[in-house]
Amino acid sequence: MKKSKDIFILLFLILAAVVIGGFIAQLTSGIAALKWLTYGEAISFNYGNANPLLDLGIFKFNFGFQLNINILQIVLICIALLVYRKVR
Repeated sequence: MKKSKDIFILLFLILAAVVIGGFIAQLTSGIAALKWLTYGEAISFNYGNANPLLDLGIFKFNFGFQLNINILQIVLICIALLVYRKVR
């Protein structure tokens, strides 16, 4: 039981770091001194509209995945991992 509780705490901390990091990055995107926090890259896998996985004429099925991460989110994830080590 303790192990599953630890995993949920870790997932919660990482998810909170990602959400808060994205929110703060949007807020600071207009501030010149903090613009470097919003720098990030997108990693994506998109099968595309031209080549659907399943095409039945009236029904087309596509699969896609995109991950946008910025510097602030990476910093907050590292802080979340440090907090997790202290909480655990």
